[in-house]
Amino acid sequence: MVSLLDRVRGFDTPAALRDVVDRLARTEDIRFSHDGRRLAIAGFAANNIMILELAAAPSREVTGSLELKHPQIDMPHGLEWLDNTQLAIANRGGGVMIIAVQAPQSGVHAADAELRQFIDKIGLRKPMKSPGSLAVATKKDKRGLWVCNNYINTMSYHTLKGAGPKLRIGRNKSAITKGLKTPDGVAVSHDNAYLAISNHDTHQVFICAIDKPGKATKIGVLNGIDYPHGLRFAPDSKSLIVADAGQPFLHVFRTDNDWQGKHETARYVRVLTDTTYWHGRHNTQEGGIKGIDIDASRGIVVMTCEMQTLTLVDLGDVLGDQ
Repeated sequence: MVSLLDRVRGFDTPAALRDVVDRLARTEDIRFSHDGRRLAIAGFAANNIMILELAAAPSREVTGSLELKHPQIDMPHGLEWLDNTQLAIANRGGGVMIIAVQAPQSGVHAADAELRQFIDKIGLRKPMKSPGSLAVATKKDKRGLWVCNNYINTMSYHTLKGAGPKLRIGRNKSAITKGLKTPDGVAVSHDNAYLAISNHDTHQVFICAIDKPGKATKIGVLNGIDYPHGLRFAPDSKSLIVADAGQPFLHVFRTDNDWQGKHETARYVRVLTDTTYWHGRHNTQEGGIKGIDIDASRGIVVMTCEMQTLTLVDLGDVLGDQ
């Protein structure tokens, strides 16, 4: 195991903004906007979404914050930017929302979220239930949302049509069910070839080849994770970083065969101290990192969990020699 405890640090954040972040309590997924100038954090316990405004890369300075509230933001767990001003939110207590995010401002701000689309069904009649995480995939110029429905063990797929204010939800369906036991995180590779799904109850990550929009075939399994949660492909799509919600480290997996077959952790990376980890270990499924994301323009991995709301480490330190 490699320890990065002496290299874990925060963003350059003014005191007023630091207080806003510290008040978030339990957090889940975290996601950079496409241009890297905004960072969204799911405030699971506070029923809010925190948007941090960032100076242009390579700066790691936080310049502003925007707290978003809405009656339908209910235990927000998953996040995905559709562009730099629209955000998809998976609510464990409800459905999937697509909201408009106000223009960036410096300083501390709060506002009501503007709801543009809402998804609460799979297919024509089946209710969506406990959506936990989501990811956008583009295949053959068609774009759609892959959504983890945690407690009905289903990955659903929802077609996205149009863009900006004209974006709308098209056809949707139940896309993957076989073998799923509480899918708790999802990521799409940068080349849109692979789908990675955290399978909470089997302590594995499933790797699927995306065959066409809304269709993916399981080709690989990543073993040895306690409770896999957030996960992100490295920019070359040949490494995958997985947050372990039950342990104080990240797992790095690598492939030299296009993710076929079984894989074991190639690198364990310690990112939480014993004090922080045990303080958050309310049960065997908690204590570790929940949400992660990669910003290649800054060369960092950002992380969040209840006891360590927002920290970062260098991407190169996490991946190590390859």
